[in-house]
Amino acid sequence: MLRALAMALPVLALASTAQAEAEEEATVYEIPGETVFPEGIAYDPDSGHFYVGATDDGTIFRGEPGTAEMEVFVEGDGEDAPPTAYGMKVDDHGRLWIAGGPSGQIFVHDTEDGSRIDSFTVPEAESNFVNDLIVHPDGHVYATDSHAPVLYRVDASQDEIGELEEWLDLDGTPIEYRSGEGVEGVNLNGIEVSADGNHLITVQMNTGQLFRIDIETQEVAEIDLGGERVVNGDGLVLEGNRLYVVQLVDEEIAVIELSEDLASGEVLSRFTHEAFSWPATAALVNGELVVVNTQFHRRETEDPDLPFTVVGIPVDMLD
Repeated sequence: MLRALAMALPVLALASTAQAEAEEEATVYEIPGETVFPEGIAYDPDSGHFYVGATDDGTIFRGEPGTAEMEVFVEGDGEDAPPTAYGMKVDDHGRLWIAGGPSGQIFVHDTEDGSRIDSFTVPEAESNFVNDLIVHPDGHVYATDSHAPVLYRVDASQDEIGELEEWLDLDGTPIEYRSGEGVEGVNLNGIEVSADGNHLITVQMNTGQLFRIDIETQEVAEIDLGGERVVNGDGLVLEGNRLYVVQLVDEEIAVIELSEDLASGEVLSRFTHEAFSWPATAALVNGELVVVNTQFHRRETEDPDLPFTVVGIPVDMLD
């Protein structure tokens, strides 16, 4: 029987020059299913629910802080389900946006009943992988494609959703796409928006570089980390000028303090936890960074450590 685990687990906070151990509690939420391999997460502060998507069949799960198990919200392989689910966000109209990964699609669902509201197919490239998205305060949704060097945008500011556009062609910018197998071929991934709404922040997973993009001018510039990188950076969470970068393969979260102009940043620490299992994305939920464990490293051998989980880490443990 599935149950919530709230246990004291050893925490290792890794700084560049020293290591320190601390005993703190982590909240572990369990996801039903044996082949879920979850990736994306979205939090809806209006309802208090958070949503996690399955990459195997597009099942959408719904969770609630303090509740033992996550529940199935949209059945996978059903008429309304996306074929697969990666990055996710909830907009101000109560709509759940889902990046469809290798399907080259973006899906929009109603958070009331899970029904499909809309879907978009990105222009076909040699390869597409719509990996993550962010909702801007003005209502526009921006999405990354890890295989095609394009940023997409949809106007979701009104009840009626606009059309998808290829907002920014990244060819010729400081963001240089690479090809390759596995993570080597995963370029832009996580994406965030600055507190003032003037910039997007995104991570190139295979190079570990962070970039800022001026929304008005579309100017792209690398964020100077003083020689450090966040290779395998997947999901991003921005709180003020504090940026959390979830590093999938490394099973770490890089904690970065960005400058006011976002031109530079300092890596304060690299946090790991015994409960991490190839974590990909995260969301801030009631003072916790709730992190999704993908277990992608167990996918080929089909021997995941059940149940699949998401882990709530108190933010003050990270800072």
